[in-house]
Amino acid sequence: MIELPWPPRELNPNSRVHWAIKSKMAKRYKGECHLLTIHSRMTVPEGPLVLDIEFVPPSRNRRDDDNCLAAFKSGRDGIAAALGIDDSRFSTKFKLAKDPVKGGLQSRGVGVIGQREQRGERLQEGRVSHSALF
Repeated sequence: MIELPWPPRELNPNSRVHWAIKSKMAKRYKGECHLLTIHSRMTVPEGPLVLDIEFVPPSRNRRDDDNCLAAFKSGRDGIAAALGIDDSRFSTKFKLAKDPVKGGLQSRGVGVIGQREQRGERLQEGRVSHSALF
């Protein structure tokens, strides 16, 4: 599992920011997630992967789970780049936590689970800041 920072507010689909600012923030967030994934030394199983994410917000403000997932797009790209894979291999599973954490977390862990593990065969599991399973 890997813990990733909460995406910048500029990446929220409902934010009204200039495209250049949004692009800069997306590039920065992708880089952060890329480095944290590399630092985790996560290994990737063969075949299709399940990206399991738990979004832990920074406050009790109401949030749409679909906006959380959209704001995480550049983070997902950073994870895939760090693992040296195409993000089309990911099938995403996510939930939005009810209790906030100061500063927010993309999730309590990001992980990737291979298809065989879902059928009961144990594969090596990586961790990423923010809950997601590979």
